[in-house]
Amino acid sequence: MIRSLIQILFGFLYQLFAFVFSFFARKKGVKLSHPGKTLFYYSGDNAFIGFVDPIIEYWKQAYQLPVEFVISESSPNREVRRSFFGWCAYFQSKKFRTIIFLNPNYRTDRKQKLAAWLMRTPHRVGFTPSKNFDYLNISLFFNIQNGHYLHQLKNLLEYATVTKIKLEPILYSESTVKRNHLKAKTNESILIALDANMLDPLETENISKLINLLSRTFSIDLLLSGQDAARIAARKISHPLTDHALSILNPVVDATQNEISLLIQQCTLATGNDYASLIEASQRQIPTISFFSSLNERIWQPFSNKSRAMTVDLPCRPCQKFPDLPIECKHSEIWACRHKIPAEIVYANILSILNKE
Repeated sequence: MIRSLIQILFGFLYQLFAFVFSFFARKKGVKLSHPGKTLFYYSGDNAFIGFVDPIIEYWKQAYQLPVEFVISESSPNREVRRSFFGWCAYFQSKKFRTIIFLNPNYRTDRKQKLAAWLMRTPHRVGFTPSKNFDYLNISLFFNIQNGHYLHQLKNLLEYATVTKIKLEPILYSESTVKRNHLKAKTNESILIALDANMLDPLETENISKLINLLSRTFSIDLLLSGQDAARIAARKISHPLTDHALSILNPVVDATQNEISLLIQQCTLATGNDYASLIEASQRQIPTISFFSSLNERIWQPFSNKSRAMTVDLPCRPCQKFPDLPIECKHSEIWACRHKIPAEIVYANILSILNKE
């Protein structure tokens, strides 16, 4: 009881401190005419980290300046410490002129923002809600209902720099990894990329139906991530498959990044709920069909004209504002948004995109 009261008291004092000192932080806001040495700080879900790549490439080419990219607090960079004072020392030693906070969830990265302000970083850029006080001096409101994340991030940087930004497609080098266990493709290939930790038990039945349907026309790569969960899912998915589907199916569990890139490079279309793989496929101009449940597909689907998102129309979804927030399904039919997408509809969409009808 006493410990809880102390935590509440410290939480209140921290919010009061943030409220008072954010006024001083905001007074010095100026537009970025000369951004100088820049740090991009990302603490969101790593599945969506691919959205940041074209922004960083643009920044490097537009300003010809040093750019560093730090991913969350678990960065392998030994100079980054998890404590508040560690961040202060890091910002002081690096002497960044601009720090861009990429996570749209304003409740995260508070100590990093405070450290950047205390170390007198001139430009602190990020998202804030309309009625929130923060340590950023250049910020925009993030719309959690509509507007793709990459588009809103582009708008933020255009607002900060007062220049129009044109994002060019990322040029990928051809993968040189040996094929090893990857089967040769004799016809068009469909990549089904799945995060096994996000699979509902009933959803595996739909995946099996989809594989049986696709096996009539395509060869199939089944990419499963999630370690132990991936192996369990592979057994559940393979059990109801026809003999023909099993003969052409290429299951790949916990592949390396090079193997994943090779699978994406060779496929005709990618589908599933492994958003990291689908985002890379969309950047390679490969058509994608992504499955969305708790997240808002308008904000987080792969950013491409050749991308489609499939959802279930339920009054409770989307129920997760940001990808890195924990979520608990409160629907009467647990995770109905995951397993209610019919395999036949997905198959029809694949045929439609590839003009196979």
